[in-house]
Amino acid sequence: MHLFQRFRWSRLRLLAAAAAVALAGFGLAAPSATANTASVQHIGVPAYFNPSTSYWTQLDQSSPAVGIAIANPDNGPSTAFDQSYANAIQAATAAGVKVIGYVDTGYFGTTGRATRGGLTTTTAWTTQAEADVDDWYSWYGSYGLAGIFFDDALNDCGTDNAHVALYQAVGDYVKQNHAGALTADNPGAPADQCYSSAADILVMFEGTYASYTSWTPPAWELSSSNPNQFWHLVYDTPTQANMENAVSLSKQRNAGYLYVTNDNLPNPWDTLPTGSYWSDELTQTGASGGGGDTTPPSAPSGLAASSVGSTSVTLTWSASSDNVGVTAYDVYSGSSVVAAVSGSTTTATVSNLSPATGYSFTVKARDAAGNVSPASAPVSVTTTSGGGSGSCTPVAGSGTITNFSACMTATTETFQATFNTAVSLHHVFIDSDNNQSTGFQLPSPSSTPLGADYMIENNILYRSLSHGWSWAPVNGVSPNMTHNGNVYSWSIPLSALGTSAATQRAVFNGNTFYTAPITFSRG
Repeated sequence: MHLFQRFRWSRLRLLAAAAAVALAGFGLAAPSATANTASVQHIGVPAYFNPSTSYWTQLDQSSPAVGIAIANPDNGPSTAFDQSYANAIQAATAAGVKVIGYVDTGYFGTTGRATRGGLTTTTAWTTQAEADVDDWYSWYGSYGLAGIFFDDALNDCGTDNAHVALYQAVGDYVKQNHAGALTADNPGAPADQCYSSAADILVMFEGTYASYTSWTPPAWELSSSNPNQFWHLVYDTPTQANMENAVSLSKQRNAGYLYVTNDNLPNPWDTLPTGSYWSDELTQTGASGGGGDTTPPSAPSGLAASSVGSTSVTLTWSASSDNVGVTAYDVYSGSSVVAAVSGSTTTATVSNLSPATGYSFTVKARDAAGNVSPASAPVSVTTTSGGGSGSCTPVAGSGTITNFSACMTATTETFQATFNTAVSLHHVFIDSDNNQSTGFQLPSPSSTPLGADYMIENNILYRSLSHGWSWAPVNGVSPNMTHNGNVYSWSIPLSALGTSAATQRAVFNGNTFYTAPITFSRG
């Protein structure tokens, strides 16, 4: 496993943005009179969500408007076959969606990125990429895998075409071993024209709607007679009208593949748009079919609360009805989704709440086409005042991370912090045995070595294996990470931490910023 996971939105794209500026001399040419346009497009979705969610079914229901989906279990094929991914790939293929597998190329080590084995050479990255390709096809080829998506790609030709040759080589490796395979390269910024033969599809833009409105594609994309070679990925597109404008711009910019979402950082690819936003996007792209079901489910009824604690509550409701079928329920606190369950489940536990605080919850149903029901009648809840010796009181802090807190009950630990600067990796280091001499020793500029026995990295829990940077994932535990704006919350079962102390310490981290340690106790 590659620690410091990169949730493939696929990075903060600072490198890509810098590359775009550096390429201004040839890549940011104004549209010419001979520019071509894409009249009919297909949607290409970075499907970076678990197969157990309803989003994969929504993709299947949205074919043929959806042409491509990228499967990404763990920044690559992961370490073993996963039947749930096999089933998702098989179902999508049967629906007419081409599923391609995610492979990280790490800029082939040219920026100092290391492989999972800790090597930075071009040869090591090539070996790892080819091994990932082999795993993808060994595990999922018989289920209909259609090709490979190469991420973290370079976009310049390189001296004597050295850079583009690397991508031509891995692309050839795929096609020579798997006839008919589709390949895509993702520099996330305009690629030199030398890449036109390196892959079937090039992601020429990956960024926000705000930046997309002022972005100009390179002249060779505009003049190309093959729009299906170009793919634009646009996130943080707040409204349906913004989405329609993005689709219109993408056609003018000759992109045959497009995806527009209202989702945002830290991972804009972990959901699909729903309701009229999604059905309209299917229609706006111009591909025939898709989005045929426009009837929303009925509103859930009988919403009730039980098991109200200091940081959690259990909600139940009566099922909605739908002309095709309900695929998911979303639980809202105000306008924010705080929990989601499958369409066959009518109960959910909401965690990461604050003690002695009033909340109003509603539930909405979703179907496979993305139609969303009206909200249920609300239920009001006030959490209890427990939570562990007052440790839930936030520490104000300053700088990158503020208003951070940690709580512990007899069964659960919860953490919350406000990240004032965008970071791709949100960390909580936990000294679960209250012994600074054990576990990972935090480096400077942390004010304390802490002795972290466990680490939450985004939504993965790891156990420390030494004083150095050596970790193993805790199997069967997926921290419930939620965020509302720049406020991030986590909840983990206390049992996941093994034999833990009644008093513990935690430090929050983003980029090179570390908070002061916070001490919290079991209530």
